[in-house]
Amino acid sequence: ATIPRLPINNIISTIFEIPIFVCVLALPYCTCPLHVFEPRYRLMMRRTIETQSRTFGMCKYDQETDTFADYGTLLFIRGLVYTRDGRSIVDTIGQRRFHIIDRGERDGYNTARIQLIQDHPIEHDEFDDLYQINRNTYNRVRVWFDQLDAYQRTLISRQLEGYPPCDNLTDESTDGPSWAWIMLNLLPIEANLQYTALISQSYRPRLRIINDTIDFLLNHKQQQQQTITSTTDES
Repeated sequence: ATIPRLPINNIISTIFEIPIFVCVLALPYCTCPLHVFEPRYRLMMRRTIETQSRTFGMCKYDQETDTFADYGTLLFIRGLVYTRDGRSIVDTIGQRRFHIIDRGERDGYNTARIQLIQDHPIEHDEFDDLYQINRNTYNRVRVWFDQLDAYQRTLISRQLEGYPPCDNLTDESTDGPSWAWIMLNLLPIEANLQYTALISQSYRPRLRIINDTIDFLLNHKQQQQQTITSTTDES
């Protein structure tokens, strides 16, 4: 399914206000299901679903500053179900990244004036190299995925709503290839590295994080196999 995307023109330099849900780190192109029970956030969801954009901001909580992080992701509400006891089950998916300009509050929930961010244009002399790294990294992730057992592969495919294709680099993309974000969300990557990927306006660091993670996973898999082989030989 096509993910609704906010347009670039006439908005990237615009500062505008949105409601902020303070909870987890959300990433572009990634689903983010929410179980909303606090009255203030139920009010936020009700107001958001009635707007034309159906979007709100998601930011993780920052323990050091005792407030929400300086960067976050716009979430688009794909569906919302109210339970009999008043809770809300919200189906959302990540859109654009943003930087907090100023913080505010409305009726008990946080708001912020934000500015959208996007990747810097890829320089002509690095395009071919980055194109190849993009393809190679995708293939390495696929090798890791194919080594999982059938049950794990099925669970992941359902979670991802189908395994993502390798979309190519393009100057028109604000956030780079979608498959990389999906894998940054799926792979066992520390939250601080995910946040580094979120705020980076270059695609290369995100690929480096994915490659380092795949190195770890494939090496761990190889060590397990060697241990099993060694144990079998000894017996």
